[in-house]
Amino acid sequence: MSKEEFNARLEGLIAKARALLVAGFGGLEPEETTKAILLEPLFEALGYRRITNFGREFKISLDSVDYLLKSERPLMFVEAKSLHDCLTTSLFEKHRKQVMRYIQNYRLSTEITKMDQPVAWILLTNFAQFDFIRVNETTPTFTFSLKDLWQRRDELWELLALENLEANRIDELYDQQKKAVLDQQFLADLKRWRLLIANGFALRNQKRPLDEITLASQQLLDRFIFCRMLETRRLVQYNKLAQAYNELDPEN
Repeated sequence: MSKEEFNARLEGLIAKARALLVAGFGGLEPEETTKAILLEPLFEALGYRRITNFGREFKISLDSVDYLLKSERPLMFVEAKSLHDCLTTSLFEKHRKQVMRYIQNYRLSTEITKMDQPVAWILLTNFAQFDFIRVNETTPTFTFSLKDLWQRRDELWELLALENLEANRIDELYDQQKKAVLDQQFLADLKRWRLLIANGFALRNQKRPLDEITLASQQLLDRFIFCRMLETRRLVQYNKLAQAYNELDPEN
């Protein structure tokens, strides 16, 4: 579907959502109706086909998220709520624990090690609010509300259209928005990781001098970073370290 067709469909869905906010769903189940008449038509307007590109209830460990958007590879998780959920408050704040549980379960699951390019984003939405959360963070990076959805339609298309999600456009926009903050965060993370490794070495090698422990922890951290760079550039299989760790025999 073209961007012009998407705009036309989106305008109609926004009008429908506003009418439903006033009239309600009658005797229909609110969350399921929100999915059927607002969210799934939105996915289709963004280029996703039923079954081929999205289906309901994707299992993450012992949980299941409402949708997995996909092409030849998994692209994004979507957790759906009722249009009438959190009309005057933050949808994300109400459902933060649930979303964080999904993210934690996914990051610890064996499924992630089987993916050439793991899912990096989860969308929490009830059509009145859209929160895009990166799976290594605890707050939304991009947030939309029904009142500004039409004005920001181009941005929504950039973030969520099938062709753009396949091309990792959302990560490009994320990098543009977060670059300065990420640089500082990465330096802080490096210090924290180095300390964690050094503490682990020190517990198991209590007779070793501090300078040896410090050097060994830095060398191991350097090697981890180098391996991740190779994976990112597809010079080695993605998530090779995680797969190797998953296959370790704890008895040896």
